[in-house]
Amino acid sequence: MVYVPSEIRRAVKLLAVDEGRTVSDVFVDAVRAYLLARDRDILPAPAPSTAPLLEGQDILRPLVDLLARQEVLLIGIVERLDLPSRQPRARNETVETAARARAMSIILAALTKAGPAGLTPGELNQAARAVDLDLDHYGVAKEVLRAGGLIRCLGNRWSIPS
Repeated sequence: MVYVPSEIRRAVKLLAVDEGRTVSDVFVDAVRAYLLARDRDILPAPAPSTAPLLEGQDILRPLVDLLARQEVLLIGIVERLDLPSRQPRARNETVETAARARAMSIILAALTKAGPAGLTPGELNQAARAVDLDLDHYGVAKEVLRAGGLIRCLGNRWSIPS
């Protein structure tokens, strides 16, 4: 087992997603280049597999890539929140957390449905009001998503970064 600092692990995960490769392949290539730069003997690189892992892999690849990127973004959100050590939650705190998670889900769904053009602040507010979303939960959810890089506001449009 090798310890890899979290910021390097995150950067490698993003690179792997961008290049459509596995994290292991990126690490192996990096170590291989390091060893070659120091004239160390290594075994030849294995040929990349052309066989799909699953039938219909081409259909699944965008989903796999999206989930890998989402994992990295969620790790970043948790780190930015700098949460204290876990302690048993009171019932009302659990309810608040669930309500904020619902608010995040509604915001992401509205922006996903809007596509690359996004929504104006008024349109996003209207989407929240249409499902009776509590304004406090809506505000907190929007800021958490924004801080985590899952949504952005450019000019006068909220959208999901591509």
